[in-house]
Order: sequence, then structure tokens, then C-alpha cells
Amino acid sequence: MKSICVKVIFLLLIFNNSFLYAKSPPPGTGTADVPANILIMLDNSGSMAWDINGRERYESQSKVRYPLDIKRDSNGDLYVLTQERKIVVLGSDGTFKRELMGWSNNGSCTKINWAWKFDLYGDDLYIYDANDRKIKIVNKNDNSCQGVINGVGGYYGYNWGIEVTENYIFAGYSGYIDIYNRTSRSKITRSSPYNLEGRTTMYNGLRDITVNSAGNKILVSLQEVVCEHDLNGYTISNKTFSSCKQIGIQRTESEFRSSRFKTSTGGINRPVGAEYDSNGNIYVAQAVPTYTVQKFNSNGGYVTKYGSQNNPWVFFYGMEVGSNDKIYVGAWQKHIVYELNNGISLNNSFKAVTPSRLDIAKKVIKRIVSNSELTDGANFGLMEWGHPYRSIRSYSMMNNPYQGWRYNWYGTRMLVRITSNGARQIYNIIDNVKAGGGTYLLNGMNLARQEFAGSNSPIIKGADCQQNYLIVISDGDWAQASSVNSIAQQMARQDPSIKTFVVGFATGGNKPNYSNLASAGGTVTPLFAENEDQLFAKLTEAIKQITGSTLTFTAPAISADTRSNDYIYQSTFTYSKNNQWKGFLKKYNLNSNGSFGNMIWDAGTLLNNKSSSSRKIWTVGTGNINLNNVTTSNLTILKNKFFKTSTTDSEATKFINFLRGSDSYDEDGDGKTSESRHKLGDIYHSNINIVGKPNGSIQYTNEFQTGFYRSQKGYSNFMSQYSGRREVIYVGANDGMLHAFDAITGNELWAFIPPSLHSKLSTMISTKANSTNSIYGVDGSSSVKDVYIDGKWKTILISSLGAGGHSFFALDITDPDNPEHLFTVNNDSSNSKVSFWTKNDIEQIFAYSSNMDLENDYRKLGETWSTPRIVKLKISGADKWVAIAGGGYNGATNPNYGSAVFIIDLENDGKLINKIDIQDKSSIDIVNSIPSDLTIITADSTENAKYHGALVYAFDLEGKITKINLTNQGTLYDQTEIFDSESNTTNGRFLYKKASATIIDNKLWFYYGTGNTQKLQTKNSNTLNRLYGIKDKNFPNFKSVTTIPTIKQCKTAPNCPNSADTGWYVNLKNGQKLSDEPTIDNDRVYFPIYEPTDGVNVCKTGKAILSAYNSKCGNSVLNVNLGAGVLTKVVKNNDNLYIGISGDSDTAGTAFSDKDNLLTGKSQSKSIGGKVQLEGWKENF
Repeated sequence: MKSICVKVIFLLLIFNNSFLYAKSPPPGTGTADVPANILIMLDNSGSMAWDINGRERYESQSKVRYPLDIKRDSNGDLYVLTQERKIVVLGSDGTFKRELMGWSNNGSCTKINWAWKFDLYGDDLYIYDANDRKIKIVNKNDNSCQGVINGVGGYYGYNWGIEVTENYIFAGYSGYIDIYNRTSRSKITRSSPYNLEGRTTMYNGLRDITVNSAGNKILVSLQEVVCEHDLNGYTISNKTFSSCKQIGIQRTESEFRSSRFKTSTGGINRPVGAEYDSNGNIYVAQAVPTYTVQKFNSNGGYVTKYGSQNNPWVFFYGMEVGSNDKIYVGAWQKHIVYELNNGISLNNSFKAVTPSRLDIAKKVIKRIVSNSELTDGANFGLMEWGHPYRSIRSYSMMNNPYQGWRYNWYGTRMLVRITSNGARQIYNIIDNVKAGGGTYLLNGMNLARQEFAGSNSPIIKGADCQQNYLIVISDGDWAQASSVNSIAQQMARQDPSIKTFVVGFATGGNKPNYSNLASAGGTVTPLFAENEDQLFAKLTEAIKQITGSTLTFTAPAISADTRSNDYIYQSTFTYSKNNQWKGFLKKYNLNSNGSFGNMIWDAGTLLNNKSSSSRKIWTVGTGNINLNNVTTSNLTILKNKFFKTSTTDSEATKFINFLRGSDSYDEDGDGKTSESRHKLGDIYHSNINIVGKPNGSIQYTNEFQTGFYRSQKGYSNFMSQYSGRREVIYVGANDGMLHAFDAITGNELWAFIPPSLHSKLSTMISTKANSTNSIYGVDGSSSVKDVYIDGKWKTILISSLGAGGHSFFALDITDPDNPEHLFTVNNDSSNSKVSFWTKNDIEQIFAYSSNMDLENDYRKLGETWSTPRIVKLKISGADKWVAIAGGGYNGATNPNYGSAVFIIDLENDGKLINKIDIQDKSSIDIVNSIPSDLTIITADSTENAKYHGALVYAFDLEGKITKINLTNQGTLYDQTEIFDSESNTTNGRFLYKKASATIIDNKLWFYYGTGNTQKLQTKNSNTLNRLYGIKDKNFPNFKSVTTIPTIKQCKTAPNCPNSADTGWYVNLKNGQKLSDEPTIDNDRVYFPIYEPTDGVNVCKTGKAILSAYNSKCGNSVLNVNLGAGVLTKVVKNNDNLYIGISGDSDTAGTAFSDKDNLLTGKSQSKSIGGKVQLEGWKENF
């Protein structure tokens, strides 16, 4: 038996029975295993068809009414100045977000009298009010006045054009430019590079000003020409511009007088805007008579053009080129913003029809039910309520919700019963809810009471630990309030109790009905929201309170253990209700006989002894990169990064101190907020990487192995250079940081906050006194490898966030005392945009589009549970270092992400080399994704693999195994399905855990199992999970499989599969499920199994069973109950087995012994031609 190399020893619990911003304790430790029942009751009355401000909407109405100018911020949001004197804010996908400013002629800073142009610098909008002759500076988030510059320009009709840079404010007036110091806002001078001579020339009528990103060139759009001036010589003391360099076809004054319009290609006529892109190309929007956008190169030479009158616009004024190099043009008469790509062809159009309250509520509910952090610990149902019965009077209204809001569509009805699959059903059906009619909650409350009663009740009989709640969402006052309250009170007082949360949306504040219903329903206080973000936060808060009320925790949970030399590292944490969970990372001696010795240090305790001010905590995306930039000295920029909505400096200071380790929110309730708290967050799903001096092998038996590559690229010199490199432990924690600890001393060296977590961190703040919310942060695992990039060797770490987000980040840790950020990528599915943070601290944002460039197309990236693996491929004959990862998890709900494999370019800021879609079978009712790690087989894994690159095997949630060719043989990126586990939601055969692989008789075998570990305690008569031993009969070759094998081509004990069979399988009984990945040990495979309880014992922890089966035939060789709890993966070292248990171990009568949460026993396996080989952190496949 030849074994695939086992590269790192670790014990890892990978469970997620959790809720956003309020994680549940690990499965197997108490009542968190029993899912709560939550019925969302959504108001569908007529006022829910109104907009957020309580106004009726019309289908054709656009928020972008007569757009005049456009700007794009670092988040990808668009700010559109309209003729209605408003600035309308659109998301990167064109959805309406909010309005700023408004009309007034009283000179108010936060209102507009008349303006043609404005600019955006940092978080401030600079509006050039032509009528008031003022530059009004307001905050883009809350419209607060930041200052006013008076007496700008001249006669209002000629006050156009404004550009704000780090040092200057340029404001146009006719053919002149007023220049101000941006910091002091004092006027420096009025300049004109043009000899106007008091006459009409082609230089009159300044319309726009633009400065390039380097600050050394300025474009000025005039009546019939665009001039470029060199600013290199411009200073406060030398206030002169260089002469005009005309863009496009050159023209003279005489030509201007004889032929006013230059209609030939490349000619400039009536430019209303000019902009640079990141490469120095110039884009000019010109009006009469051509109405085109023209592109010129950096020298002013014509390249191409787009558009004409009535195609697609009639007339336009403003234009913007964003940091993403997309061009945005405001079509004045069509009330549309058009998005063009940098080749200036049409990419998208944004009309921004005002969303209704119901639109917003539906969007928020879809976000909730597609987020595993919110749904994995609960069964959801959905009711729409309003009118007692359907009251549509005209079926012609059914296609026009803007006219039919006075009439109800379907009355009050249950849309989705409360079930374990309710979240997925809600996601699919909620868009069918339409608003109309009156607000009558009484029928809804009666229907809710019926849902929880009778034989079909979702309440588990005898499960006194189960939580049951209604969440009522409404925007108005309902009739018959006293009767409604009476039912809520009866339900809250019955046994089992069913309590009622009340969420008021766009109500304008507290209302008696809401307070009375919350009080009667046992939740005391209603929750109120006035916009989408607040509604999401309030619903999340409600779910948090549901799951946090009676959760118990009986023992610490082991989340990752890694053995290095004669030591073992164990991460544990303790659960703390309504506070941050306390993380610990312990180092023990490992005795020569395999038993556990004394503890040497605990990094959590050591970190508590370190002052908050002496820690090094850093991040990127702030414009100030150093190893300790998360401090109050960077308050302004961090406040804007950490908080989505406006907050005070005092609150931001408090939060930054909290991140560093101060008890800012008085978690211990002693009234002291400046003392230290426990600083290390829980290390839940993140593995531990121990990285010392470079130790990759330069030995090889063939050219396909990395040893050969290393020998050719001077790796031995790299080993010598860093032979004294300190040994460092890298691990992610749910305090939102990747921590680096010295492996000898246990002291924290530094902690890194990925920029993709910035806005999530502040959700730790709770509205409840002496409380904080525990979140998922850097919850995923990392891989580390030495790679040869840019002509030198580097040690690179790439990490996922796990349940913390849809994101990867990479660091250069070659010098562990001076790490460098390489890139971060984030898929913001809620706001339909992909963000990159580069090694140069530049943030790039790309809005979703149908023709999105492949290199930016992370739209299918889900929660990054699948750890990225670093591999060297051959692409077009050249060596290429990449990271390969599965698409992650989608909550088994959202079909838009998760079902893909990503090939990530480590040499190009994390851009994609390719995205390989994995089939989501329509015949299967599981919404597919790839939460498990990929299995990657290279020439370093087995000498049978005589190819460059890798064969990749994706085990997906639907139970399929997809083989992907990333080798230099055959067709690159080809894929084929090689086995189908025939999974569906009825049999519960979900595939969450990574497979293990080995070579038997020169065939590649995989061992894996199924089970819904997200609903760990779920058990019914239809559940039929399985364990599998499956071989790829074509390995090491890639061949398409036309007839997909199932268990029909497999044997089950006592029959052993022959060469024609695909493998073996075992049916699990009593609702059993795999709890972690299998472990191969010579002639046997260990499977950790969880058997849930049922009946009157459903609130008790189930059995922790260790099973082992013969690797070739699937015969049972071990089945032992090790206590009540959940087992981790088995780790073998020499002849010792190590297992973690979350729960209470019971080894009496077994061959195992225990210490704390660790179990150990002796291997009884027999060698069949090979042994497990152990290597260091390098090859973490």
C-alpha cells in the first residue's frame, strides 16, 4: 500500500451550528444541537408598497432625475448630482441607497441652490453651488456640513467645474480657475492659462476640470476644446500652468470661427466632461452635435468612440471614470446612468427605481436565509399577512404592483412551513409576496398558533430546550391590537413557550402597538429599523436573542491541534454568553510513549499579560501600512472603515481600544471600561500552521516533483539565508485577526485584520449593556508554502475566512517579523460587487456584470470553508504558482455562489486564472456548493503521478466527485464526474467533510462520508448516511466518464470489491453521520461518527463513536463508543492515535484513555506494503 503523504498532523472540529454575530456553542456540548423554530411573519399590506419615506411609487419613476454629474467612491457606490438639487447614492449594482442634499435658496451648507458639478474626496462631497457662489462640503454618509468656502467664481451661469486633490481645490469660472488650499480652504489665486481678451473664443465656457491620479496633469473642458496642462511646475508660489495641449484633432481660433463644430472623428465639440483612467487614457464626453464619448490615448491621440444622439442617450452632462476604469455617463433626458467598459462599449445601465419597503424586506430576508451563520441552528418558516383574505378586484393589476397596492394579493397565508429546509424554500418563494390591502394581524396570529399546534407542529415533543419564536415585521398599525396581544401572551405563557419578536420597519419611531405586542409576546422591547442595513441588523439581533437565551456549554472544544517535534499544540476556547468567547492556545510536551506531558505555555494567558498598547495589530486599506496601524492615532480612517453608518469619534475610539484588548463595553459588569479583557478570540475552525526555517526537499526522483524545480531555482540558497528563521505559529481567531505567535515563547508577535472584515468587526458591539456579540472572523484555515515569484523564493500564507466571509487573503511571511500583505479578495454578494486590496494598498472594486472580466469574476465565491491550497501548474508551458480552492458554502440555499473551483494567481494580486463551474443538478433538491477542502494529487503526493500540475477532486454538497485536469497532459481545465452518492434532502446525505486519499494496488482510493453536520441533532426515519471507499480507476490519467458510477457499481460487507467495481460503501444506522474527515492507517480507515439522540433525550448530547473499516473491502474492524459528544479527525503518530472530543468522554471499558478533551489509544493496523509518511508544514494538501 502506497500512501498519499500526510503532511500535517492536526485535530480539527469543523462544525457550524451558528448565528451571525452570535455564534452558538459547538455541536455536542449542549442544547445548541436542537434547532430553534422561527416563523417570520411578513406584513404584505398596501403601505409596504410605498418607498422608505412613505411615498407612493410609480413603475417608471427613476431616482436619477436629470443627472448632471457623477462620482464613484472607494466602495464602488455612485453619487449622482441631479437637476432636482439632490445627490442620489447608488450601490455598485445600481440599486438605490439614499439621497443627500436637496433644494434651498437660503445658502444652507447641506442644501443646493443650483449646481452643475461636484467632487468627492475621501468621505466629503464638495458641491460647487453656482447660484450661491459657494463650495459646500458635506459628509457623504450623513450629509453633515464639514465647511463652506464663500465667494467662489462669478456670475452663476458660468460657475462650472470642480476638482479636489490632496493639496488643492480647483473651481472653474468661464475660462478662469480659482485655486484654494484644501486644508485651510483659503484662496490662493485665480489663474487662466488662456488669453481670453474679453471675447468669445473656443476657450470660453469652462465646463469641467480633472486632475490625474498622480497629480501632475490637469484636463480642462472648455467651449470647443479640451486642454491638458502639465502641473509638475505648479506650486503655491509658482501659480502658472503650462500651455494648452489640445486633446484630439488640433484646431485654431480661425477654424473655430469659420466652422463651429468639428464633426470629424477625433474632433472635440462642446465637451461636458473629460476624465483619465488608471493608464492615463483620456475619455471625453461631448454634446452637440455628435453626443459621443471618445477615447484618446495618453498622448491625446484618438482611439475609439461610442454612442450618438438617441443611441443610447439623448443628451448628457456628467461623466466619471472610476478606479475600476469603468466609465459612467448620466443621460439627462432618460434619467439613466450608463456604465461603459474601458473599451467604451455599453456594460450596464442604472435607472435606480425606488425600492419599496417590501422590496427591501424581501432582500433582507433572502440575505438572512442564505447565510449559514444565521440558518444552521434554526428551522425557518414564512407567513405573509395583511388583509384577512384576498381582495384583488382586477387581474390586470397583478402585473403592476405600483397601481395595485390598495388591494391585497393573497391575504394571510403560510408560504413555508417551519422545517429544516425552510430557509431554502423561503429563498425560492419570497419574491412572490406582493403588497396590498389593510393591516390585519389577528388572522396571522391565529394561523401562527395553528402552525405550532397539532400533529404537524415543528416542536419536538419533550424537547424542553428547544426555542420557538415568531418574528413579526410590519410598517404600520394593525387593527384589533388587544386581541393580537392576547394571543401573543397566551403563546408566550404556554408550555412549550412561543415568544414574539416585533420589528418595526420605516415606522418613524416607537409606536404603542409594537411595544405592547413585544411585552405580551415575552420579548419586552420592540426593534425598529429605518433602512436596509438597520433591518438586517435588527432581524439578526432578534435571532441572536433567540439562540442566546438558553444555550449551555459543558466543556471546552478542541478546534485544532498540530504536533511539531516533541510538542503538541492544542487550541481550546470557553463559551461566554453575550460576550466574546475566550480563546486559548496551549503547548504541551509529548512524552516518548505518546502520552501527554506538562503544559509549557498558553498563548491566551500570555497575551492577557501583555498591555493593549504594546500589541502590534495591523491592517491594510487605510493608506498607512505599518505593523501597528490599528490605533486611535488613525481614528478618522478606521472609523470610516469599521462603521457602515455615521458614528462619533468617541464611539470609534472606544471600539478600537476594544479590539486591542480593553474592556470598553464592561463585559464583566464591574463598571470599569479601561481595564484589560481576555484578548484572544476563539480559535474555532482555523487550523494551526507552524512555520520555521525553510525545509522543502531538493531531492527528487523525476522532473515532475517540486524537488527538481527547487534544485533548478536556487532553493538551497534560500534555505541557507533563512536557516535561523524563528518558528512561528499562525492561526486565525474569531476576534477578526490572524495571529502570529512565537513557537518557543508563546508570545504574540503581531495580529493582522483582513480588510474584508473591516465593516463586520463593529457588529461585535451590542445594544445590550455589559455585552458584546461574538462573531465569526478569521474562522477559516490557511496554507503555507515556499514559492518562487518575481525571481526569488518567498514563503506565502494564504487563508480563508471560513464562516467569517466570502474572502481570501495572502501574506508574505518570509520574514515573520516583517510580514507583507499581498492581496485580499472579497465577494460582496449582498451589494453585487467584488473587491480587491492589492499589495500596494489599492482597493479595486468591480460591480457584477454579465460580461465581467474573468480575472475579477469571484461572483460564485461563497463562505470560504474550502481552504486554498498552493500548487505549481504548467500553463502554456510556463511554471505558474497558484492557489486552488472550492467555491465554499452557500447555506444549502443560495444557488448564486459556492458551486465552483477557483484557480487564483498568486503573482497578480489574487486575480483569477480560471473559474471552473461545478454542476448543480436540477434533479437534486440540494442547492450545490463545495464547503469541503479539495483533494489535490501532485507528483509530490505519489510517485504514480508523473505529470506537472495536479489532478483535483472536488467533493460537493450534492455528493458528487468531480475530477478536474490541471496537469500538462490532456486538456487543461477539463472536468468529469467520477461518482455520485445519490444525495438529497430526504436522505440527508450532505457532503461537508474532506476526503482522505491513498494508493492501493496502484489505484487512487478516496474515503469519505456524509451527514448534515449543520443540523447535527436532526434525526428522522428517512436519514440514510453512508461511508465510502471509492477508487479512481483511471488515475493517473484523465479520462471522461460517460456512465457515472453509484453504489450499484460498489460492494458492501461482507463482499469485497473486485477490480471491475468502483469501491465499497457502508450504510449508517440510527441517523448516524460523519463528524470529521476520515484518517487512513495502513489497512484501515478511521471514521469519527456522531449518533444523535431522539425522543425524550433529544436535548442530550449524542454518542461519539469511532469506527474503522478495512481500506480495501469495507469490513468493520472497530466500533467503539467514546462518550457523549463529537469526535474530531483521528491523528496518527507512530503507533499512537489522538482524537479530540467536544463533550464528555467516557473511555471505561475501551482501549482508549483521556485527558481533558483529548483521547489517545494505540493503533492496531497492519502494514500492507507502505507506511504513512509525515512531512512538515510545507505540503499542506
